[in-house]
Amino acid sequence: KAPDGNESKPPPQLKVDFLLPDQTKKTVIFDRQPLGLDFNKTNPIFMKRVQPGSHGDELGVKQGWQVIGVNGEDVSSKEFEYTYKILRKISTSLPNP
Repeated sequence: KAPDGNESKPPPQLKVDFLLPDQTKKTVIFDRQPLGLDFNKTNPIFMKRVQPGSHGDELGVKQGWQVIGVNGEDVSSKEFEYTYKILRKISTSLPNP
């Protein structure tokens, strides 16, 4: 419990598992928005562009990375709309400083 007696909730975060062009995997944890990611609207989801200076850029996300997991769930074979809804829902719950 937090000092004020309330249950302390962990801050929301968005954990994305990427498959890199060299076939290695990397997990990136976003803890604020905007993410600064631009991706194609099909599945599999590939990063088209990462805005310079954005949270995604700070975390090292690169063009060409493929989204294969969101918060521990394998989305590599899911429809685009399904994965997009999860990404959008979680990312909008992140702090926007």
